[in-house]
Amino acid sequence: KKKKKKNYIFIWAYGKLLSNFKTIKSSMDKEKIIAELNRHKKLPYLDYRLKQETEDFTDTLFYTLFDANTPVAVNLELLEKKFSKLMDMACWDLEKPSEELWGNYISHLPQILENLNLDAEAILNCDPASLSIQEI
Repeated sequence: KKKKKKNYIFIWAYGKLLSNFKTIKSSMDKEKIIAELNRHKKLPYLDYRLKQETEDFTDTLFYTLFDANTPVAVNLELLEKKFSKLMDMACWDLEKPSEELWGNYISHLPQILENLNLDAEAILNCDPASLSIQEI
């Protein structure tokens, strides 16, 4: 009986040791994997907040240009702030001409909107499946 008890204890202790070794090895592997992932993330340096901020800017621009209930004057100010934030995130140049670029950018918006409206009207007139300008 004593020998069986020792065997059970030995098997239990060996199992615990093996389990701890796997946990340590797994932890070391995990640390190595994390270090490798972090090393590769830096080449090249990418900040994906830029993607989200750009999408937000584009959504705001869309509402400014097309939504009848969106106040253009208020949204232009909001767009300017978002534009400046994008410039800060995307441009590494020390001289950031964001005000000049912003002025140039918004000066083209009326013509762009006019062209888009003319395109939508042409599609409506030439596409028999089109029922209204809103669906285009």
